[in-house]
Amino acid sequence: MRNWIIYIISIILACAIAYFQRITGPTYPVSGKVYYKGNEIKYELPRSAETKNNAEIVIEVGDTTANGLLIYKRFKSNDDWQLQTMKYENGKLIGSLPQLPAAGKMIYEVVLKDHDKQIILNNKGKHVILRYKDPVPAYVLIPHVLLMFLSIFFAIGSIFFVIFNRDKQLHNFVYGAFISILLGGMILGAIVQKYAFGAFWTGWPVGNDLTDTKMLISLIFWIIAIWQMKKNKAHYKTWIIVAAAIQILIYFIPHSLLGSELDFTEIE
Repeated sequence: MRNWIIYIISIILACAIAYFQRITGPTYPVSGKVYYKGNEIKYELPRSAETKNNAEIVIEVGDTTANGLLIYKRFKSNDDWQLQTMKYENGKLIGSLPQLPAAGKMIYEVVLKDHDKQIILNNKGKHVILRYKDPVPAYVLIPHVLLMFLSIFFAIGSIFFVIFNRDKQLHNFVYGAFISILLGGMILGAIVQKYAFGAFWTGWPVGNDLTDTKMLISLIFWIIAIWQMKKNKAHYKTWIIVAAAIQILIYFIPHSLLGSELDFTEIE
C-alpha cells in the first residue's frame, strides 16, 4: 500500500473517531423531535454554557399560541425545583438558566403545554444536565484540538506502518503521536482546563477527571514504545501497536466524562 493511501485512510478514520467522541460526550447537546399542535418540532437542548451569561434555552415552535415551561435546579444541591414560563419571540420559545460558577451544573427539562397535554423534551426520559465553564481563548483551544486530532491520526498511521514494515515512516509517526499528546494533551490540555475550570490537573492522583487520566496513560505507553524503539528491542513494534491501540481506544471514552463539577451540598 502506498504511503499517501495510508495517510488518507488515517485521516478519514481519525475524523470518524473524533466525531464519534464529540457526539457521545456529556456536553454535546441533546436533540430530538416531537409533535406539538400538529407540527413536528425539532429541538436541541444545550449541555454546556459559559459563565459570562445565563444559559439560553431556545425551542423553534413557529406557533404564536405555544406555551412552554423551563423547570430547573442546581445539580447536586438541596434546591427546590424552579419553574420559569418561557417567552414567545419570533417563532421561538425562550428561557434562560441562571449563571453558575465554572464547573457548576444545572439539571433541567423543557415542557411544552397544549391545553391539558404536556410534552417533555428531554434525553429519553432523563433530565438534561448543563455544565458551566469559563471562556477559553481561541489561541489556546484551537491548537489543543488540532494536536489532539493529530495524535489519533499518528496513532492510526503507526499501526499501518507496522503492518507494512515501513520503518522510516513508522518512527516519524511514533514521535508525532508522542509530541502531539505531550503538547496537545498534557500541556495545552492543562491550560484549557485551567481557563475553563480553574485547575491545571484534576485527574489521577488528585482527582477523578477521566480526560486528564486517559491522556496520562496514553503518554506513558508512548514513552515505553519510544524507549523500546530506540533500544531496538525485539518486540518494540508490539509496544507501538499497544500504545496506538490505547490511544485509539481512549477516544471511544466520551470526552469530559467524570469531569470537573461542583457539589453545592458540600459548599453550602
